[in-house]
Amino acid sequence: MLLAGALCVGLAATGSGTTAPSRTVDRTFACTPLLAGGGRELDLWASPPRSAIWTIPAYLVARTGTTLPSEDLVYVRARTQGKIGWTSPFSGPGGVYAHSRRCSPARASVALSSKGLPGTPTGWYSPVSCTLRGRVLVRVRALLSAPAGWGRAGPLFQGARKDVLEASLAIRSERTGEPLAFMTLNRAGETRLWSSSRCR
Repeated sequence: MLLAGALCVGLAATGSGTTAPSRTVDRTFACTPLLAGGGRELDLWASPPRSAIWTIPAYLVARTGTTLPSEDLVYVRARTQGKIGWTSPFSGPGGVYAHSRRCSPARASVALSSKGLPGTPTGWYSPVSCTLRGRVLVRVRALLSAPAGWGRAGPLFQGARKDVLEASLAIRSERTGEPLAFMTLNRAGETRLWSSSRCR
């Protein structure tokens, strides 16, 4: 099972070209949130599928700045999204995506674990915000429905475009190593979000 190895530490693949197709994505990025007031703003979203004006698939998102989807840093979208929405600036397939300008591959160690994060995780639509200094390290691990290579995915993102069966995403401060959040998505479309007490 994908999440059974959550305590293992992963190293990012290097380079930005298209990789050989695989059902497993395991990548770590150093991402730069936007400046806001006295620090940098990091927003964290996790949600099971929802119906608004149209159906929104389950997602995990680390993002920054305004509510524009183009401000996503790293995100997982479980299924195809037919219209513009919170998890992508463009309609398109499910998959794992990273901003090609704000995020770069990193070799830092980031454990896929909620260790060091207080409280009970939320299991519904859960947005939280953190203010911090410096960059964040984001590790994402996902099991896809079919093999996909990692490559360009639109003008602002790189990614692997296939439906996602399950995924986990961990965020830490690059400067201090402090854990900021841990999110999971399971095969039933359920999500969980643990976050630092410094986030609200």
